[in-house]
Amino acid sequence: MTASGLGGARTPWHLWVVGVVAVLWNAFGCFDYTMTQLQGEA
Repeated sequence: MTASGLGGARTPWHLWVVGVVAVLWNAFGCFDYTMTQLQGEA
């Protein structure tokens, strides 16, 4: 067994797309929560 796991299995491109969208969605939620707690101008 190689260091990379199965030695040829690759992550599908659509999983990366879903992951990036999820990270952006959560980042916006964190920003919204922070601005709510700090009572930002906008």
